[in-house]
Amino acid sequence: MPASQTFTFTGTVRSGAVSVALTRGTDAGAGWALVGNPFVASFDLSSLAGTTGVDDAKYVEQSSGPYTGSYRSYVNGVGNKLVALGQGFFTRVSAGSSTATLTMNSSSTVLSDNTKLYRTTADARPQVQLDLTGNGAADTFSTYAEVGATSGFDSKYDAAKLPNPTGLNLASVAASGESLAIDGRGAFTAATVLALNVGVPAAGTYTLMATSLSNLPAGLTAYLTDAQTGQTTQLSPGGSYSFSVTAAQATSLLVGRFSLRFSPQTALATVPVLTAELVSVYPNPAHGSFAVLVPGVAQAASVQVELLNTLGQVVRRQSAALPAAGTTLTVDAAELAAGVYTLRLTAGATTTTKRVVLN
Repeated sequence: MPASQTFTFTGTVRSGAVSVALTRGTDAGAGWALVGNPFVASFDLSSLAGTTGVDDAKYVEQSSGPYTGSYRSYVNGVGNKLVALGQGFFTRVSAGSSTATLTMNSSSTVLSDNTKLYRTTADARPQVQLDLTGNGAADTFSTYAEVGATSGFDSKYDAAKLPNPTGLNLASVAASGESLAIDGRGAFTAATVLALNVGVPAAGTYTLMATSLSNLPAGLTAYLTDAQTGQTTQLSPGGSYSFSVTAAQATSLLVGRFSLRFSPQTALATVPVLTAELVSVYPNPAHGSFAVLVPGVAQAASVQVELLNTLGQVVRRQSAALPAAGTTLTVDAAELAAGVYTLRLTAGATTTTKRVVLN
């Protein structure tokens, strides 16, 4: 509609508290509800945090054209917390609850969409925001660190990923298996690796951009790794990485190709010997496949990866070139039985092992 369009509303202006009853069934995808903003001003979604039996995350559709757009997420101070007059938002009854009541109060309305007016203190938490663009669409993923959050799904700290109608999607994968639009972690350390899933609507070239990098722990730098090309990119504010997707790849999520990790800036140099602490496996537990991030090792030109079952039998074996910058291998586990496996890695004269759980 044109910006000059004027609407007239007739009725009683609501004020005070407005309560909405919510329910959750037994299906795995149950509990979602679309709730309208009942007030004649923008509503602050942060005021709903801590509602018993309801996930803290809220989701608002952001239109980018007729019948198209994407979902923006908000949780725990991350994301845009305002829902406009006449607009609705999605919320979800928490797992373990069958009913809940969401109460909105007119005291939480705001008269300006300039959210900076309502931030009383600077956010000192470590945060990274990545934007995925291409094919005329865009999507956003955010991660941050706060004591109390975990690598699994936490209804207080995380926002689940709602698939966008555009077909362009960027999300991390929680240790518990959920896709996340906002991923809260207890801390960013040199061992932190976030597996990223990317969905695209068609073949073409797409771009991942670091639109925000703030308050990272001293000595740590954020890196984006493309396991398909073997390229690792040091992220900086406004820095980007472009990649290509074939028609065949575009038919399903790109799983195991991209990862976000935090390491000392010297991490791209070779290490003298390969140790379990220097190898990252994600996701773990895994289902279908998992990625193995291996640093460069002095005097080693390649790395061999073997997956052994509990009987010591090798059920998967593959190798790859090992440049000084390291490499990432994707291990196909789709036809393997669930259970605990041993991942054995050999680079040069050194061998180390990691424990891998398949669901």
